Amino acid sequence: MLKLAEVLLVAALFFAPALRAQNPFAGTWKSDAQKNPPSATGTVTYSVSPTGKEHYSNNRNSEFDFAIDGKEYHTDREASTVTWSRAGESAWDCTEKIRDRVIRKIHLALSPDDQTLTTTYTWFNPGNRTAQGSSVFNRLSGGPGLEGTWKMVKRIEEPDTLTIAFPVPGQMYMYVDPIDNTWVGAIDGTFMAVQSPMSPPGMTTAYWIAGPRKMTFEIKSGDRTTSLGTLEVSGDGKILTRTTWTPGKEDEKRVITLEKQ
Repeated sequence: MLKLAEVLLVAALFFAPALRAQNPFAGTWKSDAQKNPPSATGTVTYSVSPTGKEHYSNNRNSEFDFAIDGKEYHTDREASTVTWSRAGESAWDCTEKIRDRVIRKIHLALSPDDQTLTTTYTWFNPGNRTAQGSSVFNRLSGGPGLEGTWKMVKRIEEPDTLTIAFPVPGQMYMYVDPIDNTWVGAIDGTFMAVQSPMSPPGMTTAYWIAGPRKMTFEIKSGDRTTSLGTLEVSGDGKILTRTTWTPGKEDEKRVITLEKQ
């Protein structure tokens, strides 16, 4: 028996020409990091926990303890772990897993003056596909070493491709490549599970229509809201802007611009 997502995708492909003419969101959208680099916002903090372990916080919606000893430690997200090890006097390697599957390997390195933290990483996407990325942080407090609060000032990611279709009135199909992320459901605020090997269990998203060219959405991990956001199509129908933020952190919005293909 076909899964619901497969049935809706077949319907979306069959009715695609008419649906594209009726809905400005429908179609394939792709980010271009060179033309429209992703916004670099937010801070991260490394500190020493009461138990003597390292404590990580993104100062938004995630924090957990770990040790730099080559062992796995559970994060605050279901079925997710991190492993940290030293890679030099002022460098570290980190491996992130979800459901025992490696999703990202990160190398972190401090500048000689101890004021800049650079992370370079590889995403291990489904289908044996990899993607490279990097982020640069400037120190706001703390030190020497890793401990302190760091502000992101630059971020580079490889392109994402987003496909949106409306197979039947009131139903939306959304697929993000290369992370193999699928969402199917009613655009009436109903929370539906996100299907992706790159997402932890218990992640759900709900979408609402907020205007002719605007949708709002909410992402939850279990019962906890982790992100709010909007999708907006430009007046000429060529640009889709995805804006997200953590509740209470509206001044740290993250923006991705995608062009219609």
